Amino acid sequence: MDGHYLHLLINHIPILGVPFAILVLLYGLLRRQKEVLRLGLLVMVVAGGTAYPAMLSGHEAEERVEHLAGVSEHWIDQHEDLGDKATWLSLAAAGLALMGLIAQFINEKGATRIAILCLVAALGSMYFLVLTGQAGGRIRRPELRPKTVGAQAGERGESHEGREEDDEHEGRKPGKAPVKTLPKKRTGQSGPRKEGK
Repeated sequence: MDGHYLHLLINHIPILGVPFAILVLLYGLLRRQKEVLRLGLLVMVVAGGTAYPAMLSGHEAEERVEHLAGVSEHWIDQHEDLGDKATWLSLAAAGLALMGLIAQFINEKGATRIAILCLVAALGSMYFLVLTGQAGGRIRRPELRPKTVGAQAGERGESHEGREEDDEHEGRKPGKAPVKTLPKKRTGQSGPRKEGK
């Protein structure tokens, strides 16, 4: 399967799965219910574990879209940097969750401590997953990008090829903004001129 499509299919699993696992883990820890805690740890293993293939397929997807018109190179880089942090934190949470699952059969108190560590790692992971998803949405969706001057300046190189083609098509010099002309103001008398008899 193509990496670009695979990325689109699986990238939401950790973004939605990790917060769900956090809620289940919290409930299991607060209610001291082993079965619920076990479910939360299992969900974390799956959700956190899918962050890695999402990252790998994302690198392949980058190569497919980075030269398309309207794609922001700035937000691709942001998405990649944040995605790497989110992935490693998700994998840490998934690893701790797996240890917690195993520890539940050996030492119940140890399993609870591991679950708390897993929860902390998952909260960090969720923070970066949200930022990663936000940056990913801004790659092809200009309406989601911030409207600040600095952000626009940072994205100026994003799709200049597409803009140059538009400029040439419209008869402008590449890179120049279209000049809007305002209607000239009349000076002198206003209204229709009356001719004397």
